[in-house]
Amino acid sequence: MTGSRRSFLHALSIGSAGLTAGCLGSESVVQQFGSDDEADASSVPAEPQTKPGEADTLVAEHAVTDENLTYLPDEHAVQYIAMWRHTNREEVEEGEKPERKPVYETKPFDEWAETECRFVASRAAKETVIDRLDSDENGLGAGVSSAVPGYEDELVATINLQWTLDRDGTVVAEPTVTLDRVVAATPKTVEATVSLAEREHTCTVPIVVREAVMRYN
Repeated sequence: MTGSRRSFLHALSIGSAGLTAGCLGSESVVQQFGSDDEADASSVPAEPQTKPGEADTLVAEHAVTDENLTYLPDEHAVQYIAMWRHTNREEVEEGEKPERKPVYETKPFDEWAETECRFVASRAAKETVIDRLDSDENGLGAGVSSAVPGYEDELVATINLQWTLDRDGTVVAEPTVTLDRVVAATPKTVEATVSLAEREHTCTVPIVVREAVMRYN
């Protein structure tokens, strides 16, 4: 599903609920959320924090056009490529080029869309945070996780403040914005709509901001 996620995220259409398009310029947003000129973004958190977003709800829509996804109307399900299976292993051992064929699986449309909505929501939230803070992407990521403290057994859309350490514990990458600023700029929720073959699914996705420390092995 990784390939399909990439393909459906590239054409994201984002709007801010309750705001007219074009009214939220970078200058006004920087004034609203402040500046990090004096912020200390170099210290690695001893106990990484997790906080929900505080800004107004966003609206994000995306029409999926991935050729590897097929809507099955009789089953109200989505067919996708789960894996690729080699079909000529013996020939490969003799030096031939590998040949493979897709192995398909299906998932109920609503279940599939609930997951995809979370990817759309996290990407929409990240792009909005970058725009509002007039920041770059260094140390700022987006994703979906089922291992967020305080949200056990939930699939959560996240904005990630990431510190990367080398094997010696030296910081090699870090955020250029503070946790509080990101939380203030991050929407509480994203109302995400995903469509495939003229079928739509909308869900309201909470957005969580979390600090994460990564270390090279």
